[in-house]
Amino acid sequence: APREYVYGIRDRMDETHDLIRAVRDARFKYIRNFMPWIPYTQPLTYAELGPTLQSMRRQHAEGKLNAAQSLFFRPTKPPEELYDTEADPHELVNLADAPEHAATLERMRDAQQSWANQTLDLGLIPEPDLHARCDPAPPYVVARSQMGSLFPLERIRTTVLATNRGRDALPMLFASLENPDPAVRYWAVTGISVTLGLERRQAERASKKPAERSADDQPEKSLLRTHLQDGSPTVRVAAARAMLQQGDDPPAFATLTKELASEHAWVRHHAALGLAELGSRATPSRDALERALKDSNEYVVRVVKRALRDLDKR
Repeated sequence: APREYVYGIRDRMDETHDLIRAVRDARFKYIRNFMPWIPYTQPLTYAELGPTLQSMRRQHAEGKLNAAQSLFFRPTKPPEELYDTEADPHELVNLADAPEHAATLERMRDAQQSWANQTLDLGLIPEPDLHARCDPAPPYVVARSQMGSLFPLERIRTTVLATNRGRDALPMLFASLENPDPAVRYWAVTGISVTLGLERRQAERASKKPAERSADDQPEKSLLRTHLQDGSPTVRVAAARAMLQQGDDPPAFATLTKELASEHAWVRHHAALGLAELGSRATPSRDALERALKDSNEYVVRVVKRALRDLDKR
């Protein structure tokens, strides 16, 4: 029978992370951004070498792009996108919040999730964690035989979706920090970090000065700190990144520096990303970054080079 839908995915692109799923029928396209706090246009070595992106970045910095072109450089993404590709072939008008398209949104959302269930989509499991569960066997071979016990995907997905719900989701996310599954703990740490970071940025925009941490935030920081000693290196790196997004923290720096020398390549990659996102604040880890220039994983080296370039711009 003719296909009703076609599907698309985005996970890691070379050295850069994202997590996007898409489905479209003959008319509509639906996009689920599982990490909407990440911009569309992340630094990516291969793309940055191209004259097209170089020109677009230059014109964006100079304020020369029009409103449609500037959408590509938004610092965040909406959690869901829905486009009428007949009326809007360039996909500029997001209909996800339009009441008259609520039924279409739900239908396309269900189609995407049904496909994920059918294909055993493991994209919600962080890459280092996926290897830890499966190596040396291919992940999908393991998943087909141990889906219920080794891959609690519904619980993981529930935690991922909670990362977009703001402070109302914090009780659930804090409870998930004690979950036995490392992917659930990873997303709980990430969700807490995203929520606190968003609140801090909103406070800074309102007051036009750096936001100070309130006494109410200290228990949250203490809970994150305990996961610097988590049994999963993926969670340890996530906790360190979360701590450092709240401000300088020597134990968090020490964690990222240690994991940058992990025996596992994709743990090193996550740690490198955590240091690179700090910009000039990564100075305490300069020696470790310079050693990592000899890493056997090309994508670790790409991230490390970017981090060192940012340090040299100080």
